[in-house]
Amino acid sequence: MSSIEPCEDCGVLLTISDLELWTHIGVPDEERRSEQRILATLELTIKEEAEKSDSLEDTLDYDALVRVVKKCAKGERKTLERLGGEIIEALKKFDRIEKMTVHLTKFVIPGTAGITVSLSHP
Repeated sequence: MSSIEPCEDCGVLLTISDLELWTHIGVPDEERRSEQRILATLELTIKEEAEKSDSLEDTLDYDALVRVVKKCAKGERKTLERLGGEIIEALKKFDRIEKMTVHLTKFVIPGTAGITVSLSHP
């Protein structure tokens, strides 16, 4: 039986699933009047050493990341794409994130389980 060598260039995939956000979003003015529920799923490839060190200093602060995303939801905009772009820009400050995909789901079209927009960087 051979052992698996650690990959020096590999990252860890962190997924935060169905983070509930409340925001004013939509094209018609009446749609933006009340906050709408948006679900955000974040897929982040992060560089970390915690799998070796078991130290919080060697990984991403998930709580801080969630606070930043929730802060992005404050305000008003027309499109999910704009909200996704704002989230990506805000998450760029976390230097451990190498790649990210943000999935945002909105629940406004009857007869659908939701409308999802996905944005990635880089």
